[in-house]
Amino acid sequence: MPTQEFSAHVAGNQLFELINRLFKKLSFKYMKNKIVLILSVKGMWLELMVKLLNELRRIYS
Repeated sequence: MPTQEFSAHVAGNQLFELINRLFKKLSFKYMKNKIVLILSVKGMWLELMVKLLNELRRIYS
């Protein structure tokens, strides 16, 4: 789950596009000032999560 600080400064449309490119079935929630991603842990979810984190690091570093 992204931190509250990250959630406050992220470009929502950019995050949404990136996640939709990587994951086919997931849900977004906004709880306690944090963006929460809920995804299935079937298939190649771990590899996709690593790709997502690497992309976020590249964009926001």
